[in-house]
Amino acid sequence: MEKGLKLGPGAFRDKAALRRSLKAFEWAYYGSEFCENLLEPGLADGLRLLNEQKKDICLLTPLVTDKGLGALEKLFAAARKLRFNGRFEISVNDFGVLDLIRRLRWNVPVSFGRQLSRNFALTARDSFEVLNRDGLDLLKELKVCRLEISLFSKTPRQRLTEEAGALRFTAFYPYQDVTATRACLLGMPDVPAGESLETVRCARECRLASYRVKNERIKETLVVAGNTIFVEGCGGPAAAKGRGLNIDRLVFCPDT
Repeated sequence: MEKGLKLGPGAFRDKAALRRSLKAFEWAYYGSEFCENLLEPGLADGLRLLNEQKKDICLLTPLVTDKGLGALEKLFAAARKLRFNGRFEISVNDFGVLDLIRRLRWNVPVSFGRQLSRNFALTARDSFEVLNRDGLDLLKELKVCRLEISLFSKTPRQRLTEEAGALRFTAFYPYQDVTATRACLLGMPDVPAGESLETVRCARECRLASYRVKNERIKETLVVAGNTIFVEGCGGPAAAKGRGLNIDRLVFCPDT
């Protein structure tokens, strides 16, 4: 079982601390998984620093508009100049990003991130379901054989069908993403219905803190981090041992 660590922007303040944090992990997961407003030029510097650590790297990318595609095109150009000391992959949550990689004729391994994977497989607290054969055929056509999911609290009840046996899964824990939106709950002004978000300037308050929200109608405490809502405690490494589910990589997310 491979182990990965999802890194936030504060991980690079102390290089010695970064080395210590990564010591127990083969993979460094880095980038912006949920929000295009965090696709900043500094991400390329982060990739260079991680490359110095000689770790395998997965670059996380979010759902995007044309604004985000433009930022990613610059980031990809910088990444292609690096001679990576380990394996390098890209996690995509938008078919437009996959198309950009193909148009650049970049032969880089691609996995589908937690948001995009929901089009092919659904995970719950104690269950897992591959949606249909057509989705599996599309994954095969796109040459995508890895899906990213949140880890369950229990061993999943549903076994994979024979046709889905070639799929590999990366499981994130201990936070499970519930929903993500274009309009951020933190750091952005209200945008009236029908108006575009593209010109709104984000204060990036999510870099400073996340918030815990309780509601009497919801059992779990919600964790609001930027434009995404999570619940905590969706499982640990022991929950990855379901028979028939090919989870071969676990990614620990200390900060959602």
